[in-house]
Amino acid sequence: MTAIPKPPLPDPDRNPFGRNRTPKTGLEQQENDSHTGHMATGADTGAKPPRRNRRPADTRDILLSLTTELADRMESVIAYALPHTGVRTQQDFIRRAIAQACADLEDRYNDGDSWPAIPKPEPL
Repeated sequence: MTAIPKPPLPDPDRNPFGRNRTPKTGLEQQENDSHTGHMATGADTGAKPPRRNRRPADTRDILLSLTTELADRMESVIAYALPHTGVRTQQDFIRRAIAQACADLEDRYNDGDSWPAIPKPEPL
């Protein structure tokens, strides 16, 4: 009877938190390749093809928490209204909802004009 082989070590490059570490040396790459079963060839440069960035230009992340009921409601609206609206993702739905809410409030309270940006405090 043979022993059960140990599972290969996870590739740290697949971990989103491990991608910004220092580049591997040649020896580290060979060791990692032996654990993952990847056969290194002379053509291997270690470079990955560039990832296509699907993020719209000039954006920033915000944190948004929704109740389970509201999140489920949003998913249903997106799914059933897709043929009518073309909205496919939660992000697109939320962006459109925010733009509509801002336009409504500007129309109601600021004669349809955008409010000026909030001044940023100067650093100390």
